[in-house]
Amino acid sequence: MAPGSAERLAALAQETGENGEKRADEAKKQVAFGIEVAQIGLWKEAVYRWSRAVELDPDSSRARNNLAVAHEQMGEFDQANEQYERALELEPNNIYIR
Repeated sequence: MAPGSAERLAALAQETGENGEKRADEAKKQVAFGIEVAQIGLWKEAVYRWSRAVELDPDSSRARNNLAVAHEQMGEFDQANEQYERALELEPNNIYIR
């Protein structure tokens, strides 16, 4: 290994971890905002927010379940089913995923 490579690798690993945390935090913000807009019936905006949350955190069963609900509300049943199934794969014992 070249001199300084271990230090560069450690710094990169720390940065990647920090970026992962930032992405998870941003995903949570998108989920929360999606809930707000869904509560006033803005389903297209909710789909956008929850889709963004899934992009940021693909393993978020909450974002996927909420996205499924929004698709269902918009009559997009195939997309809803896809998201429900993925959410259940991520959290099979979650009683709130429907």
